Amino acid sequence: MADARELLVEWLRDAYAAEEQAQTLFSRTASQVDIEASFPETLNRHSARSEAHAERVKGCLQSLGESPSVIKTVTGQVVALAQSIAGYLVDDEPVKALLATATFARMQVTSFEILEIAARTVGEPSIAETCRSIHAEKEHLADWIEGQVATVTEGYLVGLRAI
Repeated sequence: MADARELLVEWLRDAYAAEEQAQTLFSRTASQVDIEASFPETLNRHSARSEAHAERVKGCLQSLGESPSVIKTVTGQVVALAQSIAGYLVDDEPVKALLATATFARMQVTSFEILEIAARTVGEPSIAETCRSIHAEKEHLADWIEGQVATVTEGYLVGLRAI
């Protein structure tokens, strides 16, 4: 059984891979959902923030004498690519892309909350603070995406009627 510190390291590796995945997922979703002008712009901005978050998580790992998992990182990127390709194969691509992105964003919120608690529990206050800060940004993004559901869904359905 892994101890608490080992679990923190594994979870940080998961978070790093998820941040790499987020970059691909957010940028591809931005290109799939063009119903509302601010949607792609905001997602592209958060894709860049995910790159910065990945670097911060990598710094947390390095402070523990560890590094990201190449296997987890590549797997996350492949999953993000598969999700975005799958979006192109359905008729309601913008709505499905929104759903996948909202789900992923909410998962990240919970992930960084768990990381903050774990880091604090194992006596790593600087890592806990980093995770708290990223958690707050993820919460903001998830709330924003959820606030776009009506706009994207209605915009998509209205667009169908216009065809």
